[in-house]
Amino acid sequence: MLDPFSRQELAKLFARLHQELGLTIIQVTHLLEEAIYAQRIVVMEQGRVIEEGTPAQIFSDLERLRVLKLIIPDPLSLVSRLRQAGFPIAAQAVTNEEIAREIANA
Repeated sequence: MLDPFSRQELAKLFARLHQELGLTIIQVTHLLEEAIYAQRIVVMEQGRVIEEGTPAQIFSDLERLRVLKLIIPDPLSLVSRLRQAGFPIAAQAVTNEEIAREIANA
């Protein structure tokens, strides 16, 4: 298991390999904070696909993810509470950078 800094560095490496070399990267993880940087997410349970889509699609229903016993990243929980309070945060804002940009623009 990697520490948070090493996981972040590995994610940057994957992104660079994809952008510069056009490689397709398949990453298997149980950490949703890593999955938010993917282009496509497949959620599986007992070997079956139960959800599939972009990060914005998957993270649009946090309650469904909680029912699946997945741990919601703190920034996405915050965004959910901000939206409930009336902040206009775009649905596609799922990464820390996107969320910060939306909050700054609100």
